[in-house]
Amino acid sequence: MNIIVLLSAGRDPQSGTPRPVPVELQAIALALALATHLAPTTTITGLHAGEPDPSVLDALGHGLTTLTLLRTNPADDPLATLAAEIDRARPDLILAGRRGRGGTDSGLLPYRLARARAMPIAADAIAIEPDGNDLAILQSLPRGARRRLTLARPAIVTIHEAAPPARTFAFRARRSGTIHEKPGIPAPSPTDNHEIRPYRQRPRLIAETTQPTTAGHLMLAPTPETAAAAVLAYVEQFRGR
Repeated sequence: MNIIVLLSAGRDPQSGTPRPVPVELQAIALALALATHLAPTTTITGLHAGEPDPSVLDALGHGLTTLTLLRTNPADDPLATLAAEIDRARPDLILAGRRGRGGTDSGLLPYRLARARAMPIAADAIAIEPDGNDLAILQSLPRGARRRLTLARPAIVTIHEAAPPARTFAFRARRSGTIHEKPGIPAPSPTDNHEIRPYRQRPRLIAETTQPTTAGHLMLAPTPETAAAAVLAYVEQFRGR
């Protein structure tokens, strides 16, 4: 089996320093666990479209041995570059985090990629096992519920934070990892198709009234007779209008 793990440029939420996305490291751990049930020829490759960010390169120290780096500009849309590499590599399984931890990551890339390549996608997996020629996925649902489903290969699976923890970082593994750099496909990032209209003053929704307004007065614990008299006096104001 050929497994690809999508990697994004992560940032620490407090300091903003480069840091691998934890759920993507959990995806690497799930890929390694799945490989133990498969043939020894199973390959696991990290894939990143962008610049050689330190947070991406550090994934090599968490059990990943090979990383493919597709060089693109920060303003480029990575979809075309990733789709072309997937067409070339023809993976059986693509793993991704359910959300990124960067300035422009939205978590929609796996779904855009699945749509572009007509691949099935399953979200929030916490365990993956082989099921014949298919994959058995254990999903995390709200309120701690779990659900099993079967997914045909090739497929894309996003990983939930409730998946098993990532492997401990090893500096020696980080140094010995293999990095393959390739040029990406320049493509402008998609823009929202919002129509820009000139400002026009909105019409009033409440019509103005020419009737005079009346001021009331506060009564604290009035007697029934006093309260009734006040109500009658108020009603008398509107008679004949």
